[in-house]
Amino acid sequence: MQQSDRIFCIRDNEKETQVAIIYIAGNFADGIKVWESSYDSVYSITALLTDEYGDTEEKTVKNYGSRNKSDVMVGKYAVKEELGEIWFRNTGEPKNIKLPSCGYYTTLSDGNGLVLIGTSQTQESTEVFALMDVILASITLE
Repeated sequence: MQQSDRIFCIRDNEKETQVAIIYIAGNFADGIKVWESSYDSVYSITALLTDEYGDTEEKTVKNYGSRNKSDVMVGKYAVKEELGEIWFRNTGEPKNIKLPSCGYYTTLSDGNGLVLIGTSQTQESTEVFALMDVILASITLE
């Protein structure tokens, strides 16, 4: 992770849903350029997850599968959107928790990058994307 990167996490523990918001300093032309610079940051995300034994604890990203991205507008932001897969586990654990990964990659008006990675153990991806829409649309640089 670059020193200027910042990761914030919004969690709904009841629904076991979380969205990581990653700020990446730079001068990016579009969401693809942001995505290309986000690799290390995505691997710095942690999530509060419940394993197959019912134990809930913080786990880190161990694998992130990217897919083709589509263009969407969220509020005033032109976004590259993807539905991929993300694997979480802690070092030494034998099994990953594999979840859908909802991704948004965009630029802010000052050229810096913004990434939202959402996932849930109980909600459908459409619900996670809807939550991410609300979060992204509310971000301003005023």
